[in-house]
Amino acid sequence: ETQASEKFTFNKNEVVYIDSLSSKADYMNSKFTNSLALGYKKGKIRFELGASHNLINLRQSEDIRGINLKQDPISFITPTFEFSYRYYTQGNLRINYYNNIQNPSLSAIQPIIDNINPINLNIGNPDLKNSNSHSLNLQLYDNRTFKNRYIWANLSLNTTQNAFVS
Repeated sequence: ETQASEKFTFNKNEVVYIDSLSSKADYMNSKFTNSLALGYKKGKIRFELGASHNLINLRQSEDIRGINLKQDPISFITPTFEFSYRYYTQGNLRINYYNNIQNPSLSAIQPIIDNINPINLNIGNPDLKNSNSHSLNLQLYDNRTFKNRYIWANLSLNTTQNAFVS
């Protein structure tokens, strides 16, 4: 993924842009993912375990200020897990875990100048790390039509490491 941003501010009667209020930035983000999952099913039980290997390369440059940043490749593994027990024709207990990685955007890393709102200037942070979200879910589904009973319950736990905020 490649992003580019060009924002120029000019003097009223001149064609030359103002360096301190202008920005010309490029951001290259390449991500390679390999995934593997193993599943097992026997009778009422279903189990799946998986993992993805991710390799990310990031490069940023800002031409007007001469900023060139290239980070070392980031390598990480994200696991997934799912367990399901179907104890009745219309009754199921399920537990799953997912992990999601998100890269910072160009505006979060680069000092992109936006003079539309001079009170709120983005200074950028080239040391931002990837955001890592974890999600753990427990679900219960039980439908007994002839007993006129229906139960559905869901319990979720979500947390994020290195969340992007402004």
